[in-house]
Amino acid sequence: MEETTLSGQHGTTFHAGPTKLRSPFGWKAALLLGLAAAYAVVFVFVFLPKASTPPPTISTERAAHRASHIDPQELQALLDNKSATVCDVRREADYQADQRTIAGAEWHNPETVDVWAEQLPRNKPVAIYCARGGSVSKSTHEALTGKGFEVQYLEGGLAAWDEFFK
Repeated sequence: MEETTLSGQHGTTFHAGPTKLRSPFGWKAALLLGLAAAYAVVFVFVFLPKASTPPPTISTERAAHRASHIDPQELQALLDNKSATVCDVRREADYQADQRTIAGAEWHNPETVDVWAEQLPRNKPVAIYCARGGSVSKSTHEALTGKGFEVQYLEGGLAAWDEFFK
């Protein structure tokens, strides 16, 4: 078998026949090229999808917030249709000072949500309210949502209910 030798720049020798490529870089160049290709694949499949995903917009955040709370009229509709379990989650001191509840609701101490949550039916959503629809409703909402319940809270709490239906 006849071989033809061609000389190139920088000491590169090419042999025709059984193909041989000799370079002063040798296996190091192949290793570097392989590593560069691997990094390119990781970049394309790992980093680019994250970079190209837009951050949540204000409208997305508002939609998420809107989905987690309801107004008095919406709560009344849930009560009329009996399509939700309604829980009064005012702090115990607030409940003791005024023990009235919205008709159809049952008072539960927000500090023991882990205990009474297990007794809630899982086949329908839960609507909750506190005195003013603030931190107590939001923390109870978070705890129940974390347990897998579909939960909405009354925006403005019992105060908004009283104002709407006076």
